[in-house]
Amino acid sequence: SKMKTHKESMKDALKWLDQAAYAPQGPLTRQRQAALHTGQPLSVNNTPSTQADEPVVHPKKPTARLKSIKSEMGSLMTNEPASAGPVPGTVESQTAGRCTSESHQFIEPKDRRKRQYVKVEVENESITSPLPSITQNIVKKRVVKTKMEPGSMPPPPNWEEVWDRISNMRKKEVAPVDKWGAECTGEGPREGKLYRFHVLVSVMLSSQTKDEQTYAALSRLQKDNGCTPESIMNLPDDKLRDLLYGVGFHNNKTRYLKQTARIIHEKYDDDVPDTLEALLELPGVGPKMAIIVLNSGWRKTTGIPVDVHVHRISGRLGWVKNAATPEAARAQLEAWVPADKWNQINILLVGFGQTICTPINPKCDKCEAQELCPVGRKTLPRVNKKKLKVEHNEEQLA
Repeated sequence: SKMKTHKESMKDALKWLDQAAYAPQGPLTRQRQAALHTGQPLSVNNTPSTQADEPVVHPKKPTARLKSIKSEMGSLMTNEPASAGPVPGTVESQTAGRCTSESHQFIEPKDRRKRQYVKVEVENESITSPLPSITQNIVKKRVVKTKMEPGSMPPPPNWEEVWDRISNMRKKEVAPVDKWGAECTGEGPREGKLYRFHVLVSVMLSSQTKDEQTYAALSRLQKDNGCTPESIMNLPDDKLRDLLYGVGFHNNKTRYLKQTARIIHEKYDDDVPDTLEALLELPGVGPKMAIIVLNSGWRKTTGIPVDVHVHRISGRLGWVKNAATPEAARAQLEAWVPADKWNQINILLVGFGQTICTPINPKCDKCEAQELCPVGRKTLPRVNKKKLKVEHNEEQLA
């Protein structure tokens, strides 16, 4: 029934197009205008009506667009390809585009033009791709470049007093980094190949992970297989992933650990590289991690390791200006912090950030450097100057 109704509406539309497009030339009377609405055909001789009625404006001649619309509608109804249309004023113009079949079947639209693909074959020519194979481990070399030279910036005012007060607060309270940091890798000696590899594993697991979870995962690795480069390399992925539960992004770190262990075993004789550039070439190792490994494992001071705590606290204290990234903060800190304090600043500010200067709701009321910190000064209680003036005047009168 819906198909029939649709077909009838198309018939009416075609009939109206026939009458409106191919009407005789001359004034269109009201009688002919009424004939268009009622669907009755006009007179064959195309003579104007003798009734003295007021003429109306005759519609314009059929345009090319109107002809194409009528031709397409006619092709849909008669299952014939679209044509340019009949010549106006002929018998074909009265029946063009009308339905001549009662099957109520419509042809499908013309298939869209498909793209043509040309197959090109080259004989006796080998093409080598410059890209490495997808099965190979692609290692991107990252070189850290600081924009500022050491000593190129003046130190902020009162920074030594702030340093001493933070050091005093750190002595009073033990922070998680003091018990489960990267240097706390077990009961063995803090030197040698195995210790350096454990420090590297610890800093790789510490990203986006609390120190407690990092220490627990490293302890499980040490108890399971000793946590050596060869044992990590030969450990199945599923088992290694299970041992790293609780660590953030453990799936990615599982892959990075196996790739790093293989490189250290095959290229560096089971020892951690001793240069910043070589460490940065290891998968999953960033600038902060590489500097910590060199400081703790090789006892080499190559820079200031800046993590989220150091980045946040140095910005609050005003030690860095407009440092959007940890690397920008590192460049500014290395430009004025004395070189003999580069090894101390990370452990100092990390523990301070875990206990007092926390990311959310810092304990400024317990901070001894509150009046020296730009953020801490805002939390000081406001002083009523008028009340102090009145009290001062009363004391003078007394």
